[in-house]
Formats: sequence, C-alpha cells, structure tokens
Amino acid sequence: MLEFILSLKKVLSFQVFIFFLLYLGLAISFYTLLGALLSVFSTKTPKEIGLLVSLDEEYELKLFLVNLCNLLNTRLPNSIVLHAEPTLYVVQGKIKLMNGKLAKGRILVIGVPLLHYLTVDQLRAILAHELAHFTGFDTLYSSFVTPAYFSLSTGKKIYAQMIAKNINELVSLVMMPQFYFICWYLELFKKIHAKISRLREIRADYIASSICGRNVFTTGLTNVIGSLPVFNKIIHSYIGLSLNKTNNIYQNLKINFNNYKDIANEAINDELKKSTLVGDLYPSLSERLKSISLISDKEATDRSARDLITYIDSYEEELSKRYLKILDLKNKITLYSDSVKIEQQNKLYKKEKYVGLWLRSVAFFIDFVIIGVVASLIIIISVILAYPDTFSGINSLVIFIIIWTSYFTIYEASYIHGTIGKKQMGIMVVDYQNQQLKPSQSFLRNLSKLFFIGFILILFDRKRQSFHDKLSKTFVVFNTASAERTE
Repeated sequence: MLEFILSLKKVLSFQVFIFFLLYLGLAISFYTLLGALLSVFSTKTPKEIGLLVSLDEEYELKLFLVNLCNLLNTRLPNSIVLHAEPTLYVVQGKIKLMNGKLAKGRILVIGVPLLHYLTVDQLRAILAHELAHFTGFDTLYSSFVTPAYFSLSTGKKIYAQMIAKNINELVSLVMMPQFYFICWYLELFKKIHAKISRLREIRADYIASSICGRNVFTTGLTNVIGSLPVFNKIIHSYIGLSLNKTNNIYQNLKINFNNYKDIANEAINDELKKSTLVGDLYPSLSERLKSISLISDKEATDRSARDLITYIDSYEEELSKRYLKILDLKNKITLYSDSVKIEQQNKLYKKEKYVGLWLRSVAFFIDFVIIGVVASLIIIISVILAYPDTFSGINSLVIFIIIWTSYFTIYEASYIHGTIGKKQMGIMVVDYQNQQLKPSQSFLRNLSKLFFIGFILILFDRKRQSFHDKLSKTFVVFNTASAERTE
C-alpha cells in the first residue's frame, strides 16, 4: 500500500510538472499574440510619396471620375492622391502624405509616371479595375483581414525571438509546440486569404474589361506592368542631381519610355511566363488575360492621360523636389548599409566558417542529456501508469530512437537551424545554398547518425563534413548572428 501511495505521488508530481509547463507555454502564447495584436492596431498611419489633389480645382479629372463611378455604380472616392511612382491602387483608411496632409476615407492613388505612359482610355480601364474593388466590399474586407494577418505575423516573429533568446531552454522547449501551431495556422490563413485576393482581382478585371473593352484593358494592364522597370531605369540617372539641374524629372518621361520599350517588353514577357502559386495574392498575367470579358472595345483615342489634370506641371515639380531628396537619402543609406555588410562579412570570413569536431561534440552532449531526460520521464511515467512488462530494453531503445530522430529533425529543419545544444554553441546546420533544411533532408541526416559512422571524417574533411552531412548535402557552420563569437 505504501509503495502504491509513493508511486501515485510520483505520477501526480510528474503530471503537475508537465501540465505546469504546458500551461506556461499557452499563457506565454496568449500574451505574446495579444501584445502583437495591440501593436498592429497602434501603429502609425502609413506614409506615401504623394500629393493630395482637390477635385474642386481639377474639373476635368472630377468629371472623368464621376462618369466612371456612375458606370460602376459606386461613390466618388473621398481623396485623390498623385503618387511619385508608377502605381495605381485604392484603399480604405488613412494615408499620410509627404507634404504633411492626410488622405482619409476611400482613397484613390494614381501614379504620375503612368499619366505619361497611358492614354485616357487605358487609364479609364485601369481605374475601373481599381474602383471595382469599392463595389464588392473588397477594401472593407482588407481593412479587417490585413491587420489580423499582420498581427499573426508579428506574433510569430515575437514568439520566435522569445524562443531563440530565452535563457531558460526548458521554457523554450515547451514553447515550441505552440509556435509550430501558430506557423501552421498562419500558413493556412495565408493560403485562404491569397485565394480570396486572387478571386477579387479576377472579378475586378472582368468588370473593367466589360465596361471599357477587352483590348483597351489588356493594353493598359500590360503598359502598367512594363512601366515600373522602365521608370526605375530612368529615375536612377537623376539620383544625386541638384534641383538646379532638373526641376521636373517627369518632363521627358514619354520620350524616355519609348526609348526603353525593350525593357518594358521583357518585363511583360517575364510576367506572361509566370504561373500562379498557392500563396500569391495576385493571379498571373496569363490567367488574368484569359478571364477578362470578351466585349469589344469602344472607339478609342490617343489622348494622353496627363491632359486630364490642369495643374499637372506644378504637381510634377513639387513631387520632383521631394522625391529626389528621398531617392538621394535612400541611395546614401543603401551605400552605407552595403559597406557595413561587406565589412562584417570580411570580419566573419577571416574566421573559420565550418565547425570542427570539438564544438559539435559539446553540442551533441547537451542534446544527448536533454533527450535522455525526456526519454527517461516518458518511460518512468509509462511504467507506472501502463504495463511494466511491455517496457523491455528493446522497447526503451525504440522510444529513445523515436525521440532522438524527432528532436533533431524538427529543430534542424526549423528557423533556428539547429538544436538547443547547437544554439548554445553558436552553430547551425544549413544546406549547400546556406538555406534552412527541408524536413526530409533533416530526417535523412539524423536517421543516418544512428549508425555512428563517418564522424571521424570531420577531422580530415576540408569543410568539416561527416558522413551524414555528405549524405544529406549539409554543412555545420558558425551562426552569422554570432559573428562576434570568441576564438
């Protein structure tokens, strides 16, 4: 009777300990995600390189948009923004502009470079696509879903940082199941959201092509796609120029666009070759062109879309002045960041990149102790609660092998790139492309370890590879985040 009571106390103490760790992990998960959610909703209003346009001063543009909105059976946007870059989109919410003004409500953003590249009819077709999002509650959907998605993503990053930096490795181990559940849920969320987003784009394409005609919409869409690489090519030549040399970076844009048509055509052809992937928010260009309406075009004109805006010259000069300053600053920051990265890489590669047998052995010993403790707990609890006779030496060995393989496979295929022991020693496992291991690759690597062959190769191999490293095509390297490691 006394032995039974003692056994029962042991079982209860183990159960209390395990449940405590699980609830601790769940509590940390809850507060982490709650903090992430609050941080997303408390973020500042996004900033854009644009100017707010008053439709009271732009009569022709207002008439153009009113007629288009009537065709779409939707209200006129509350704010019109002229953007410095070739972009077109609608959003519901707030945008802070570089002149300090605030665009609010239903916002339509029009890129000034596109006004040079598109005709009035092509602009109407592309704007019809964007404004069609107001007719199907698309922007309202995004205003709720986007914060939720970013909240989950932020929660995942914070959780990952807590696991990676937590000093108490036992707590870090307990938090791993919740972290992988968040990853799985976020991936599922992303796939569903991506599918809905693609359907919304197809729907908007069909509406726009039905109203404006198939050919006009197709030409306008491909011109928008081709305009971005051309604009980037042109604008790069203006970086570092003073405003005395150029007051308007958009003045010869139409001519320059025509000179770089080969770049635009290459970009369009590249887009046509792409296929839609599961996580893509937008369908491929080829898929979009197949799904648009077959309605023929109305009579089209060659009138430039730039002519719709009366005070376009003053807008372009103001955008040029502000945009050049931003480009110059970004260029300086990029050059500085690149020089810092090169310097850090040079410091890092002066040291040996590949890890030798000594550090790997210490890491292995730490992991072996952890696995041994976990396996012993499972076997002891199982012996007390189940059938002691079933846990012979061979069965205990099977349990140990399962725990061994699972532990190493999961950790080395995770974002950590290694086990708790490797993390403690500042080393990690990567593939030949210096990327995270695939689960199948990690499983093969750690299953082959069980035979304890080939470890001696580490001493003689130039890249410190063992047999299981060569078999799974992996390296064990120093963690670049630990570039300041001691010799």
